[in-house]
Amino acid sequence: MMKSIVEESLVTFKELEKKIFAYVYETAIEMTQIILEDYNKELHAERERSRYRDKGTRTTTIKTIYGDVTYERHVYQTIDEEGHKAFVYL
Repeated sequence: MMKSIVEESLVTFKELEKKIFAYVYETAIEMTQIILEDYNKELHAERERSRYRDKGTRTTTIKTIYGDVTYERHVYQTIDEEGHKAFVYL
């Protein structure tokens, strides 16, 4: 297969390298998103419900060495040490 790609000039090595690089980065971003959202689901299920009231999800983006990762995470309403209402992420 590689021989035919080179002989037919379907793609240059530089183009192949760029496509593989982009694919690996996209895959890393997707994997990170899945891992973070799964972890967030675990925290949501195991939280102390009387202390942390679920207020839905928010979109969050973090910067990584392979690009920005956007994912959904739950935000919770709680009462802080001074008795004030606070919104937190677990």
